[in-house]
Amino acid sequence: IIVWVKDRRTSATMNTYGFADYANAGPVEVVPPLTLSCPPTVQQTVTYGTPLSWTLSSTGGTPGTIQYSMARQLVGTSVLIPNPPVWQTSGSMSWTPTSADIGTWQVVGGNKDANTPANPGYTNFCTLGNYKVVAPISLSVTGSPASSTYGNAITWTATATGGDTASLRYALFRRRAGATAWIPDVTAPAWQTSNVLSWTPTLADAGGAPWEIIVWVKDGNTPPSMNGYGFAAYYNAGPVEVTAPIYQWYAPTGWVDGYDRQH
Repeated sequence: IIVWVKDRRTSATMNTYGFADYANAGPVEVVPPLTLSCPPTVQQTVTYGTPLSWTLSSTGGTPGTIQYSMARQLVGTSVLIPNPPVWQTSGSMSWTPTSADIGTWQVVGGNKDANTPANPGYTNFCTLGNYKVVAPISLSVTGSPASSTYGNAITWTATATGGDTASLRYALFRRRAGATAWIPDVTAPAWQTSNVLSWTPTLADAGGAPWEIIVWVKDGNTPPSMNGYGFAAYYNAGPVEVTAPIYQWYAPTGWVDGYDRQH
């Protein structure tokens, strides 16, 4: 870029083209507008301690000056964290929630370059998603009775904390002490929404070694491979011995060979 100047006394042939002086304003690079590309927005529940990551990218803008930033805001508040934003040249962003972050967070990302005005301080931004941060699932279960007569339902009440309470599921397993296989098989749990689990033993279950009882729990965010079989936590409710009813027989008094000898 150069600039010429002249006045009314400048001759038409001065400096060949009729200007009195000039200045070189220096070069300017013309670039397309800066744009921002973000991954799809998600709604997700995560356990604190789970790393989250996003990749942002840009087109246009001034090469070598493009920077990225990410911030989060607890839903229902107006405070962005961090504030002021932390800028970096890489579009790879990450956040690992801690126990102090339990709640629902909106996460946003943005970019800027050398031509971005100081106010607002960014050129583009996008919403990366809403993340509900929960505690890991833990489980407790009421203990098994020492013994129970077959034909009577035995119940256990499970209490889970943490996780996504709306999607909690429970499963009950039993096996004879000393056996290796569980009923049902651990590859086919009978998941249920109720936290009250029950089993009604039959005559075939009575006698022999006691029955061991365990309970599994998971939620909608539990990976299918977690703990090998897709459960988040388990609890050993203790053994229960299944018995048969006690029957006592009394011979009728005064009867001999089918006759009543008292009358």
